[in-house]
Amino acid sequence: MFEGFATTATQTEISRLASNRNVDFIVEDTTFYATAQTPSTAVPRIDIEAYAQIDGVNNPANVDIAILDTGIDAAHPDLTVVNQVNFSTDSTVEDLGGHGTHVAGIAGARDNTIGVVGTAPGAKLWNVKVLNAQRTGSLSAIIRGIEYSIDQGSIEVINMSLAGSRTGTSSCANPAADLLHAAVCEATNAGILVVVAAGNDGGDAANTVPAKYPEVVTVGNIADGNPSGAPGGDSYASSSNYGGVVDFSAPGTGIYSTYPNGSYANLTGTSMSSPLVAGAAALYMSKTGASASSARSWLLGSASVPMNTADGCACSAPSGSPTRMLFLGSATSVTNPPGQMTPSFAGSNVPIASSSATMNSAASAKTWDGNTESNWTSGTTPSGQVILTLDLGKNVDISGVKWMTAFNGYADQFTVRGINSSYQSRTLGKFGNPGQTRTFYGVGVPDPVVVRWIKFYFDNPNLDSVVGSISEIQVW
Repeated sequence: MFEGFATTATQTEISRLASNRNVDFIVEDTTFYATAQTPSTAVPRIDIEAYAQIDGVNNPANVDIAILDTGIDAAHPDLTVVNQVNFSTDSTVEDLGGHGTHVAGIAGARDNTIGVVGTAPGAKLWNVKVLNAQRTGSLSAIIRGIEYSIDQGSIEVINMSLAGSRTGTSSCANPAADLLHAAVCEATNAGILVVVAAGNDGGDAANTVPAKYPEVVTVGNIADGNPSGAPGGDSYASSSNYGGVVDFSAPGTGIYSTYPNGSYANLTGTSMSSPLVAGAAALYMSKTGASASSARSWLLGSASVPMNTADGCACSAPSGSPTRMLFLGSATSVTNPPGQMTPSFAGSNVPIASSSATMNSAASAKTWDGNTESNWTSGTTPSGQVILTLDLGKNVDISGVKWMTAFNGYADQFTVRGINSSYQSRTLGKFGNPGQTRTFYGVGVPDPVVVRWIKFYFDNPNLDSVVGSISEIQVW
């Protein structure tokens, strides 16, 4: 930790201070900028719904995330802000720039019936305001924000969606060379995972701080080209920084999230990619009790895939780095719509214990009542995603899933996933509009798959008045 202060001084005064034996070093205060520019597909794109148990019922993640930014709207109904402090040049701790509230929602918005949901749903958010209404802040303010986060003793993850320029090298062993780097080293030594944006200059991040520090997790921006959030049509954003210091990438283009005054907005930039990763790491730490270093290994291992694969962006960064992308699902199996007609699966029909849905949940029981004339429909929701869940009551080794739609045109695009009791997800297939209503279609499972829940994720790319309509589902 540092014993020091920020001040304005003449060159003569600086020389006098430098000659004082009680002064270790003097560093020029520099300016940092938020890394954002301008409905969200990020959560389904990284396939985190199963791991985060996103079901419209708030079961908050027991984890603390410090958002070092323009502030957070503490009164926003979709956010849980537990404490706040102001180190910026603004006279208020409120978010006057909008950027921080948006970042906070990506990381930790509640899993409820309104707005959006974060990758660590309902996480405890710390408003550490270091940027002002113009989305700029000083080096000294950011260092104070990091020190504050360390002093609390309960913060597991720091997100910094901000960037500044600095050439030269530094290390944790030489704090005088770069005080921001020294502060980051203090945080990581205190067991805090620090996640940062790569920056939006469209160039190598080698001279961007804090992105270039090896102790942080640095995230670039993927432009998700599929309106449903499914893989396909993606690219590495041209505005995103890249290079060897960027650890991996995550969606950050057109991200819909919380905004001041209880509202919501779309923003674009590596600022949006970073909290997606920070929230995922925080969720992992809350579920497993893992350390910051273990969470970093998880992010770069089982929580990500090579960018040049189908579940990645099937693309590459300009310099070939980063090489991995945040993705928590298993390998995606894509089946041409509408699935196999009147399929026959091995074994017997698996009993279903209960069901729910994010819309019209009470009617979800009609999908397994044995009556093909009774229907569940999603209700009216022209945009967004609706999830229908079947609970088998226990882990079961299944051989296939059958479904029967009730009305043609009301299941334009949906994904079927199986999830086990450890919340590991397996995509069984992606499907489109059925050829015939009141006729079973389905997908077989060629290898052993053990699941507890079967989930249907209905998307609405054509903006129909109803997203999904199912008369019967069978699990075999």
